[in-house]
Amino acid sequence: MNHTGAQPPAGTQAIRRALAVLRLLRDEGGELSLSVIARRLDLTPGTTHRVVGALSVDGLVTHNPHTDCYHLGPGAILLGQAAQRVHGLERALPVIRQVNEETEESVNIAIRDGRESVVLLRAQSSPPSRCGSNSTPGPRSPCTPPLPARRSSRTRSTSRRTWRACPSSCPR
Repeated sequence: MNHTGAQPPAGTQAIRRALAVLRLLRDEGGELSLSVIARRLDLTPGTTHRVVGALSVDGLVTHNPHTDCYHLGPGAILLGQAAQRVHGLERALPVIRQVNEETEESVNIAIRDGRESVVLLRAQSSPPSRCGSNSTPGPRSPCTPPLPARRSSRTRSTSRRTWRACPSSCPR
């Protein structure tokens, strides 16, 4: 089963394994050896070598000869940039930065994916806010019912109202 609870279609095992490798490298944020990838994904070393080799051909994964480890490659970066353009995130970034500066609060853009939300963009407050301070782009969190908006204690002007809700909530 996947994160939505649906059974994957038959004949997609190799694709699922390749995506698992990419997700693992994304979530680790660094380099991993073939043996670590194999162990974490419960794959044989031979299968891991074949999957990583196939991903390397198109630049989705890159080998570091100095460490003999693998990390996401330029092909993964290009895929991510294309997805950002398709979803309009490049246009949203200046807006969330402006809201962040005006409110001095962290601002997230998240989408609902099944029963989880995925933070796609984040402008961090300084210091980090109590609510959702561990939300960084990428990780999933369970959706919760929307929280009522509350008045921010950090408004620059008392005549201006600033409202926010915790970023972990998802629209229903």
